[in-house]
Amino acid sequence: MDARKNGLMYRWSLKQCLSYFGYIVYGIFYNLIVVKKTHEDYQILNVIVFNFLFCLSVTSHLVTSLINPGDPLLYIKNNNRQADSIYLHCTICNKEINLFSRHCVTCNKCIYKYDHHCYWVNNCIGSRNYKPFFVLIISSTLMCAILVSSSFTAMFLIFSTKTSFDANDEQGLTSFIIFLGLNSLISFFYFGYITTFHLVMVFKDISTYEYICKKRAKSNSHVVPRLVVDKEFISVHTENTGISFGISFGI
Repeated sequence: MDARKNGLMYRWSLKQCLSYFGYIVYGIFYNLIVVKKTHEDYQILNVIVFNFLFCLSVTSHLVTSLINPGDPLLYIKNNNRQADSIYLHCTICNKEINLFSRHCVTCNKCIYKYDHHCYWVNNCIGSRNYKPFFVLIISSTLMCAILVSSSFTAMFLIFSTKTSFDANDEQGLTSFIIFLGLNSLISFFYFGYITTFHLVMVFKDISTYEYICKKRAKSNSHVVPRLVVDKEFISVHTENTGISFGISFGI
């Protein structure tokens, strides 16, 4: 299997398709239905804030997908490497890679400063695309918060109106707003959890991958030894992986 350069290349993941579908549903129905059922004094402000967060989320989603997070050493010749540097050798890529890189089976390449593989963007998250990914989860959390607030406000105003159930189309519209509000609430907690988790990881200065490795090493003693590079020194760590690496000096 050839290595994918970005998340928009074949094959798309199911979660990636669902994310695009969600953007379409949220974007269209919020601007055409939900916001019109909110308080008139705040409709313009809600539209501006929501669409700003919507565009920011969509843009950061595409940028995170399009950036190639692969190790730069995969794309240069061996004789162009720095002679005084230390490298690892990936037995799958059959290439020398940087110390902080890790091979992703899904993308079939080594990712520089690997954090995790995100199926929502169909791409690995590494140092090259971590910033747009961080913008993505924050903007998505805030966008869902606006959706929840507007949906529940619309529901309150509809139920407080005596003529809200005089027509069948109004009943269907109310049911849809309730569904959208509840779905947005679930999405808000989901993205909120991811955002909080990555804020903690940034504060602790560790990646998601390093966090999982340490957690597995503490809970499982029957794991395969593998070399893990610390911030200041090289040490042997244990983790559950079948991929082996060896130290290679760039000589």
